[in-house]
Amino acid sequence: MTALRTFPIQWFGIESPIGSPESILKTIKTILEEFRTGRTVREDFWREMQERHLQLREYQAQIAGTELEAIEIRGDQLRVRTNEGIWMLWEPEDLGMAPNALVNYGTYEPAESAYLLEAGSGAHVIFDIGANVGFYSLHWALRLAPGGSIHAFEPVPSTFSWLRRNTVLNKLDGVIRANDFGLADEAKRVSMFLPRFTGSGGASMKNLHPEEATVEVEVRFDTLDEYFSANKLRRLDLLKADVEGSEILVLRGGLRTIEEHRPLIFLELLRKWSRPFGYHPNDVIRMLGQIGYRSFTFGEDGLFPFNEMDEETIQKNFFFAHPLAHGSWLSAHRLI
Repeated sequence: MTALRTFPIQWFGIESPIGSPESILKTIKTILEEFRTGRTVREDFWREMQERHLQLREYQAQIAGTELEAIEIRGDQLRVRTNEGIWMLWEPEDLGMAPNALVNYGTYEPAESAYLLEAGSGAHVIFDIGANVGFYSLHWALRLAPGGSIHAFEPVPSTFSWLRRNTVLNKLDGVIRANDFGLADEAKRVSMFLPRFTGSGGASMKNLHPEEATVEVEVRFDTLDEYFSANKLRRLDLLKADVEGSEILVLRGGLRTIEEHRPLIFLELLRKWSRPFGYHPNDVIRMLGQIGYRSFTFGEDGLFPFNEMDEETIQKNFFFAHPLAHGSWLSAHRLI
C-alpha cells in the first residue's frame, strides 16, 4: 500500500508542511489513476482513500464545541461558518486570516471580541478600519440598529477581495460598505508591506517584519474627516482601528469628526509598531484625553482604567470612551 504523503505548498514563496487542496486532490487523482489502470487492487485503493477521508474526522473533532460550527469543502473554495451563522472564505495559506484562528484555536481574539461585538450592539454607524477579511464587520451586521451601516476599510487589494467576497457571501452588501482604501492623516498613495509568513494581518505602511520576505503594494488612503463629510454621514457610534502602527495617523485625519460625534473607540497600540511611525502609544492617550476621552484596557477581570504605558505594559488593546457620550457603556462595565 502506498504510504500517505503530504506536499509542500507555496504562498508568497514560503513552503508550508501541509498539503494544499490542489496537491491533496492531485494525490487522490494519482491513487484513482493507479486503481483504474490496474496498478492498485480494490482493497488497497479503499484503504488509501480512507486514510485521506479520515483526516476530515480530525477537523470534525477540532471544531466541536468551539465558535466554529462548520467547515465546508467546495469544488472552488473552502468556507467556515461561525456559530452565529456567518460564512467566511477560508484561505489556509494566509496565516493572518480570522478563519485560520477559528480553526486553529476555536475562537478569535477571545479577550477582546466579546467586548467589541457587544459595543456594536444597537449602533447606527460603525467604522471598521483595517477590516482585513471582515470578521468584525460581518458579526456587527447582526447587531446593528435597524437601518444601520458599517464602513469597512481595507487597502491591500488581495485582502480587500476577500472582504468583498465575504460581504457578498453573507448577502450584506446593503449593510457593509467595503472600501478598497485605508484611512490616514492625508489623502495619498503609498506602499504597504505584506509579510509573506505572517500574512494579511501584518500588513503595514512600514516594513514591520524585516525578518520575513515581503510583498510591496501601492495602495490609496483618504482621511476619516473627508470620507465622513463626502458621504454626508451624521453620526459615528463606534470606531475600530487595527492598522499595525498607523493608528495615530487615522486619528489625526479624523480628529474633527471624533471630537464632534464622540464615537466609542477601540485601538490596537503597541510600542514596537508605533516606533517606526515616530510616536509612542502615550501620544494617542494624550491626544484623545485632550478632547475628553478616558482610556481602558483589559485585565483578568475585564476592563480597567489605564492612563499611561510604560516598558512593563503588556496590554495592546484599548477602549477609549467619552464620559458625556458613553455613560451607559461605562456604567455597564463598572467603570464609573
